[in-house]
Parts: sequence; C-alpha cells; structure tokens
Amino acid sequence: MSGITTHVLDTARGTPAARLAVALDAGRRPAHPGGPTVMSGITLTTHVLDTARGTPAAGLAVALEIRTGEVWQPLGFAVTDDDGRVRRLVPEGETLIPGTYRLTFSTGAYFRNLGIEGFYPEVSIVFDVRDSEQHYHVPLLLSPFGFSTYRGS
Repeated sequence: MSGITTHVLDTARGTPAARLAVALDAGRRPAHPGGPTVMSGITLTTHVLDTARGTPAAGLAVALEIRTGEVWQPLGFAVTDDDGRVRRLVPEGETLIPGTYRLTFSTGAYFRNLGIEGFYPEVSIVFDVRDSEQHYHVPLLLSPFGFSTYRGS
C-alpha cells in the first residue's frame, strides 16, 4: 500500500483549499482513515443560486461528509466558482459509495462578505445516495431569509 496526497481546489480562486491523504490499495481508497471506502461510479455536484440578488452565489464554501454509524466523516471541501457551481467535491479520480451524505453550505459567511444580514449561518442538506451508477446534483436556491433544494440532474 502506498500513500498519495491530493489537493482539493478552491474553484473560485484556483488554489488549494485543503489537503486530503488518500491510501491506494488495488483501486479501493479509504475516504477517511477508518472510514468508508470510496469506489468509482457515483458523482456529485452542486449549484448555488442567490435568488435575492438573481445571481449565482460565487465564493460560497461547501463541505461534504458521509455518515458512518452516528459519526459524520469529512470527504471534501470546495468553494463555488463564478457560476455558483462546485463540479468536484471529492479528490480527482474518486467517486462516492452508496450511503447518507451531508452538504453544508457556509451561508452566513457568504452573506456577511456581501454586507447582507442573513438568518441562516449555514445550510445543511442530508440525502441518501443509493444507485452506484447515478450522477447526483444537489442545487441550493438561497436568499438571506430562506432556502430550497431539490434533486437535480
């Protein structure tokens, strides 16, 4: 078994946002030490639209976690690009396994950076991934005092 360090990019700035250590073993990769194994098949993206301003929510931090038992294990971190999108939340070459996931959006910091007082410091969306051959798109429609989400395509 050999170790590889990969970088998660801040997609709005094109710079490393965090580092994740990944161990390789015959094509199977532990997502987190002692955590679930990440396998190919499932991909996940998100898109945040600021409905109060009528624009994409650029520069909004997003974290991805998986539930293992009663514990949430971190899997990835990114920042929305100029179009409000995160195209990759896990390291390149890796995808997700079936399970329960949580996306957490740092909405309070986003609105503070715009000089707007918001009500929700963060928005967490918990969802189940069941089909290992599907793409999952989880958009967030956001305003300072409300939000909505749905299963996108």
